[in-house]
Amino acid sequence: MIQEAQIANGFILLMALSNATEPLSTTQISEIISKKTRGEIFKLSATLKDSLEYRLKRDGYVEGTNMKKKSIYSITPKGRKLLKGWIAFLSAYS
Repeated sequence: MIQEAQIANGFILLMALSNATEPLSTTQISEIISKKTRGEIFKLSATLKDSLEYRLKRDGYVEGTNMKKKSIYSITPKGRKLLKGWIAFLSAYS
């Protein structure tokens, strides 16, 4: 069950990053998720940082840059490819 939750969380994060024109902080990502889901999904910045750093960044799906008091993230080409595959899979079932 934990693995599925991590996959869903990764999908949500990659979706939030996919339309960004510049790297985003965890606070900005959290705001995008909340806005896009009309408040149905809210992710704490600390939870996002954990997922971004220890799963998505480690596996090469996002890039992170450490600033003075925050980190900013952007989706990589590998992350876009994964997201495209997930979307295609989900579209096949709709």
